[in-house]
Amino acid sequence: MLYITRSRIKESIKASQLPEINKLIDTEIIPAVEKVDGVRSVTAYNSITGELTIVLNIENLATIDRVTADARCRASLGKWSDYTVRTGGEVLYDRAVWQGLYGKAAPRKKTAAKQKQS
Repeated sequence: MLYITRSRIKESIKASQLPEINKLIDTEIIPAVEKVDGVRSVTAYNSITGELTIVLNIENLATIDRVTADARCRASLGKWSDYTVRTGGEVLYDRAVWQGLYGKAAPRKKTAAKQKQS
């Protein structure tokens, strides 16, 4: 399961502060989040337009609750909010998780041609 969060750098941030933001991501946010139980991996992406995307590969949605409750994560994400504004995000379910949550796919209905063959 992937948890994706997107943020945009605040307009008040100067170009000279961009290295601070990258350092925060690499030395505080990613290491803190990786230590939370249920997090499989963390990857961060920067776009040329100032959008920052963080992708967490997680076991389940309860993992996000553990991330937000973790003291190290709260401290680093608090600093993150000084530099950015959240613009969106989403949760992407892999097929196994989806089926575990919502059951197996319903059997296909027979088409008229297949019903004649039966």
